[in-house]
Amino acid sequence: DDDVQWCASGLYCQRDVPWNIWGSDAASRLAHIGSRKAAEALAKAILTVGREDAYSSISLALASCGERGSEALIAEMKRRRGTPLPHKCVGMAFETLGGIAVDPLIELLRDDALAEIAAESLGLIRDKRAAAPLLAVVDDCSRPAEARDAAAIAVGRIGDSRATPFLGGILTDTSPEKYTTRLAAVEALGGLKDPS
Repeated sequence: DDDVQWCASGLYCQRDVPWNIWGSDAASRLAHIGSRKAAEALAKAILTVGREDAYSSISLALASCGERGSEALIAEMKRRRGTPLPHKCVGMAFETLGGIAVDPLIELLRDDALAEIAAESLGLIRDKRAAAPLLAVVDDCSRPAEARDAAAIAVGRIGDSRATPFLGGILTDTSPEKYTTRLAAVEALGGLKDPS
């Protein structure tokens, strides 16, 4: 426990210290420890450290923790439900975790507060097991629009052509706040395979 606390403190190095000098070493040491506490420290850090240069090191360290890393990150996201989460770094972490995170992320699709980030992460993993649950989110008009859009884009990234009509619908929304979503929809459409 003392080693975990000491290493975890290194994840929050001062802004003027390059991450690769101190923080990266702390993340690697926590990955080597690999305990539940170490995974929890990494999961908390990826959501709170706020440093672009830290995300890949923490993601790799979480992936080294395997299922513990996935479980710890999902538990930390649930604890922070209702607060803004850094989508980019969470997605990177789950993409690095890969297939072991698919089933827990599919479960997370049920939570309206976390469905958008779960769908985005599933799209980055690109595991075909997620296509049907993601399409269920897209089809459910009672779900938040952001979650439905993210789910449609994720299905497109997975390569399932059933997402085509939904992705086309996203492209017709010309509101300025949907610009990034439209770009992601174009990317997802470009990745779809022609079924013929």
